Amino acid sequence: MRADGQVFYRLTKVDGRRERNPWTLATRLPRAELEALRGDKSRDEEVLDVIARQHGHKIS
Repeated sequence: MRADGQVFYRLTKVDGRRERNPWTLATRLPRAELEALRGDKSRDEEVLDVIARQHGHKIS
């Protein structure tokens, strides 16, 4: 995630094989979600998990 709210992902495994794919833009977080992350550093992972689920991503 970048400071401007852009969130990227990269596949590291496909069908059990290691991959080196380029980073791909997944979404751009709205200002309210960015402020939630900046507000409490101890909850970063929890907040990102909630945001990812809201955008339809599965957390493993």
